[in-house]
Amino acid sequence: MTSREQEIQRRIASSKIGISKAVFPFITNHHTLFGDTALGWMDEISFIPATRFCRLSIVTVSSDRVDFKHPIPGGSITGIFRFVAIDEDRRRRAILADFPMEKGEAA
Repeated sequence: MTSREQEIQRRIASSKIGISKAVFPFITNHHTLFGDTALGWMDEISFIPATRFCRLSIVTVSSDRVDFKHPIPGGSITGIFRFVAIDEDRRRRAILADFPMEKGEAA
């Protein structure tokens, strides 16, 4: 395993989190979780591991598609996540851009 791969694995390990959310009646519609609340939770939960992994400012730029395949009933406990990084010019950025690819290689 290269030093880059080792660093990625180390960052993955340090980026893992566990969060649970309760689905209370006031965040339900017809006794199931509001979709906008689920999307907000995904964004919130994504921020923490994404920031730990990338060590950059993280924002949600877009979401191409979200399919709600199963309702989440009131009284449930749940959790979710995902992320992307961009640079100062709002272009996609390599997550480890400054980390050498191989031993002795400049970034």
